[in-house]
Amino acid sequence: MTISCGTIQVTAPPSSITATNMVLSQTSCVEPCDVTATITWRNDGGQGSFEPAVVVNGTRTGLGSQINLTHNATHTQIFRLTNLVVNTYTVCPEPN
Repeated sequence: MTISCGTIQVTAPPSSITATNMVLSQTSCVEPCDVTATITWRNDGGQGSFEPAVVVNGTRTGLGSQINLTHNATHTQIFRLTNLVVNTYTVCPEPN
């Protein structure tokens, strides 16, 4: 009697890139003012890439080209908000 061979396919886990930290240089200022956001992203999944961005009051701004991250790798980027005027600004990293 002959037994058939089996096949096992193992694939890499998908990437899981999220922002893990964001520090604003100041959270209150007098106009016109500049604020620096320092954002760190981490990949808890398999190797992957992403385009770092910030969303300010609903408007997305890309921070450059695609970044490749291996498992457990991090990437930190600095974004500068300039000439802010009287308003309340909501700043969110993306992906988040």
